Amino acid sequence: MSRYKWLEDLRAEVRQEKFFLFQAVPAAALAEFEDNHQRLPDDYREFIEKFGITKLFRDPHVGERYEVVVQAPPNYWKEQRGAAMAYAIGGTAFNRVFYLWKDGKWAGNGAVYGYSSQRLASSFQQWIERACRKARRLYSRQEWECVKKPVPPFTEEEERIVEAIPLFRFKQLGVTPDGKLLVEVKNDSQLELPWIGVEVRWPRGIGASAIPTAGIRPGTTKIVEMQNSYAEANAPPDQIELLEQPVPGPADRQYSVLRVFQSKQDSKPIETELPAEQIPIGTERNDLAGLVTQSGLGQWKFVHEIGLNDLLAHPIWLWSMTLGLEDGDDGPEGGDETSMCPFLGSNNVEPEMIQPLILLSVAESDSYASGLYDAELKKVVALRLLNQSTAHHGASTPPWPLTLVAVPEINGVSHLKFRWTTAEMDEANEVRG
Repeated sequence: MSRYKWLEDLRAEVRQEKFFLFQAVPAAALAEFEDNHQRLPDDYREFIEKFGITKLFRDPHVGERYEVVVQAPPNYWKEQRGAAMAYAIGGTAFNRVFYLWKDGKWAGNGAVYGYSSQRLASSFQQWIERACRKARRLYSRQEWECVKKPVPPFTEEEERIVEAIPLFRFKQLGVTPDGKLLVEVKNDSQLELPWIGVEVRWPRGIGASAIPTAGIRPGTTKIVEMQNSYAEANAPPDQIELLEQPVPGPADRQYSVLRVFQSKQDSKPIETELPAEQIPIGTERNDLAGLVTQSGLGQWKFVHEIGLNDLLAHPIWLWSMTLGLEDGDDGPEGGDETSMCPFLGSNNVEPEMIQPLILLSVAESDSYASGLYDAELKKVVALRLLNQSTAHHGASTPPWPLTLVAVPEINGVSHLKFRWTTAEMDEANEVRG
């Protein structure tokens, strides 16, 4: 029996177009890579031969993002400490994973590593199973029921909207003093839309955002200000390029402006309770929505706007779009993947929370930092040093390395410590013992 029968079964269950993507890899491509190294680990080779380049679990809210990705052949990344060569083999929505090539062989007999050569799993099979279990927990019962059904075709109203989207022409004009993008928009369609999705590119990455177009009537032109949603990802506004997105298909309706026009009946909760045995690959139920309903949330903010005073008041912030909130409560109209809400419940990071933003104190000084806590990797990533006015990089600090102390409890543990080794790194590992 195939070691990946669970994925074959899951693939058969999923009926939603684009939720899983598979692209065959020519055998010659793997052979050429192995000619310059050695045979790739059997579990990785079997996966690639069966599924190819793979994108699994389309994000429920950000259509361009998949929770688990496997690439082939491995792609040279960089030289790690200890003269090991890192080759990317895939990753999750927030982290890449690697094989390490050292001393003429694959380190750890094919173990999978993360940034800073941290060992994440003893094998590719172990990593992919863990990553898929974690990804499955992100989807509510309602969302998973939708995944199991074919996507219905566009209605006539949706067809009109889809035809109008490419008729909104835009041109970047510059940047405002407070870092927003100035965009000229001309509406050559017959409709008025609240926003249009765009692709965002900058030297270090690619993403997606939306240009606000509410009030731009057919046949008119207007200059609008657009929030730089990727400021936190080191995307200077003057280096950002906005590009047209492909016209959405039926499977993209929830990721595009079409979601604003969907009837409320389409979003009614599904009453059916999934039996535990029907949840694939041993996944657990996600109780985050119930947790925040009981404890309450504060007003959302864009992540780059969350400063020290916000974190001192509320040291735990949660990604809005993981909370199952009503549209409009989770960020700007139509939703936004960069908004967060303060958690008003206990001062404890619960297991159900998905990479919450937390406040940390710097033990060597009276400074503070913030970062996203990754429970699976036992580390804090996307670290920033903070001052009283805002969040920023490059603040004056004591000599490195720094000891960071979590202000909130983490799974009931107080004053959990993390080691931030250098200013060039933006992550800190948990200090054990």
